[in-house]
Amino acid sequence: MRQGEVCELDAILRPAQGPSRSGRWLLSPLRGGADGQRRFAMIQQSALRAETAFAPDVLASAVDSSGDAIMVTDTEGRIRYVNLAFERITGYRAAEVVGENPRLLQSGEHPPGFYEALWRAVGAGESFREVFLDRAKDGRRFYIEQTISPIRDAHGDVSHYVAVGGDMTDRVEAERDLYRHATTDRLTGLANRFQLETTLERELARTERYGSSVGLAIIDLDHFKQVNDTHGHLVGDQVLAEVAERVARAVRRSDIVARWGGEEFVVLAPESDPRAAREMAEKLRRRIAGQPFAGVGRVTASVGVTASLAGEGVDALLGRADQALYRAKAEGRDRVRCARPGLAPCRPTPPTQPATSRRSSSRV
Repeated sequence: MRQGEVCELDAILRPAQGPSRSGRWLLSPLRGGADGQRRFAMIQQSALRAETAFAPDVLASAVDSSGDAIMVTDTEGRIRYVNLAFERITGYRAAEVVGENPRLLQSGEHPPGFYEALWRAVGAGESFREVFLDRAKDGRRFYIEQTISPIRDAHGDVSHYVAVGGDMTDRVEAERDLYRHATTDRLTGLANRFQLETTLERELARTERYGSSVGLAIIDLDHFKQVNDTHGHLVGDQVLAEVAERVARAVRRSDIVARWGGEEFVVLAPESDPRAAREMAEKLRRRIAGQPFAGVGRVTASVGVTASLAGEGVDALLGRADQALYRAKAEGRDRVRCARPGLAPCRPTPPTQPATSRRSSSRV
């Protein structure tokens, strides 16, 4: 109970007045109230006895006072009871859902295995606790952390199921906003460096399992400092945003485009061999240089590209692509160069315009 988990126990309750009640009880955590106290719903998993000390209207009032949605269904999957919190969260009145199947709340966002796991658990007489993404009557999606447990009759047979859940929508959306801000570049809307490194680690682990490879290209805009110095940083930011859009539209849906920092971008291409990675890099170089930028004119880019090797880590892969980028810069810019390990030699890439500088290892 301290860990917020559902608890089942056999107990005898001796109220101050009235007869004792024995049986199996289900304790389900509820959200804390304004006073910060922890609360639990205690439900007897056998039929309520006639000698209960509480009148039915008192019990109904107690259930309706809960801030968590409570729904009871029979074993055929028909809703038999919902409380006021259920009506408030879902937008459905009790009269609209009693007799209906709870699937009317499904948003279609969960995979089939989600509900299969639910029915395996309750079918085995166990409780199932998870965050559900459901759909309200007005079409609004909401998140509800819900515990679904079987209720047994006096003979020990399952007669009903009870679902107790709290609305988690505000919390989930706030956490998603925080995550989005932490993983997204504010200027371009692309993934940021943190997100790229996290995704790259996951992709390398996957390629290790399945024996595939991932392509990686580092794109660096040529002489971008001159754009900022000549036209101002506001125009420079507009160029960066447009470059991001051109690159994002030129890659596959499965590829990840990130702003690496400054005028550098990184493209991660899962399931790409060396040839595919090189072709992708050349396509992106042409896409950037192909059309002039408003108020600036033509902007070119140098690209270093490579593909992962078996057992390789993030730093090694990025380092090899970075070396290829330095070569592209040193050899005149506006070209693609490949890291040698694991890649066939690159065919020379003719620049789209005469190179204006050949400063070795320069990346401005």
